[in-house]
Amino acid sequence: WKQLLPHTLRNMPSFDTFTEEERAIVAASRELVKTIKSKDYKILLAGIGMANLAAWLAIHKLRSENILVDLLVEWGMFGYLPKPTDPFIFTMANIPSCKMITDLVGSIGINVNYPKSMAILSAGQVDKYGNINSTRTDGVTLVGSGGANDIVARAQETMVIMVQNKERLVEKVPYITCPGKRVSKIITSHAVFEKEHGIMVLKKYYAQRGISESEMTQKIIQNTGWKVELAEHLEKIEPPSEQELSLLRIFDPERFFLGAL
Repeated sequence: WKQLLPHTLRNMPSFDTFTEEERAIVAASRELVKTIKSKDYKILLAGIGMANLAAWLAIHKLRSENILVDLLVEWGMFGYLPKPTDPFIFTMANIPSCKMITDLVGSIGINVNYPKSMAILSAGQVDKYGNINSTRTDGVTLVGSGGANDIVARAQETMVIMVQNKERLVEKVPYITCPGKRVSKIITSHAVFEKEHGIMVLKKYYAQRGISESEMTQKIIQNTGWKVELAEHLEKIEPPSEQELSLLRIFDPERFFLGAL
């Protein structure tokens, strides 16, 4: 990564524009930081793709405040520091920084036994109860569970990240890969939903230039598959900062998970 970093920095895209994926990742990283600080979580287990990048961004923000949280990857990497230029969750570049290298059973065992762990995952679909489907829909096989069921079942709290889409944010998932009991938030490219009285409630929306709160709320409602309940006071999500975008683009310079600009 040391050889690739100078090229990455020289070819950094303009910060004037950003993708839906970048919006979702930045919003999720902020929610992770806020939750980890308020609840004193010590372990963060992330799924692949946007979830992983949100976790990496959150960890760097926390370290800048001298708050140490251990990243955990399901196949055995524990306590590592993410390195630039390769966003793949299992990248070998991160192995030298691991506090411990174990295996799948060891990683899931840590998640099972430690009372201060949380997780963030991507998903094929999620419903208003927080149930996750990454297995199948209408006879079509999706990417599959991986370790998601084990993670969600035992982490104290799990957040889900995805691009806002009516076909993915559904009233009721057709297949439950992971039960939603411990899923606390859904963070999308447009909004943050938070669970209250058992269902996901719209709490925050992304502020966009030239679009009013009511217009943005309607856009979110139209792109959500259930009847959206609004919080009494909606909060604005501020656009990604240059620092946040810079870190993300250093992690994923080829934009495998950041989307095309």
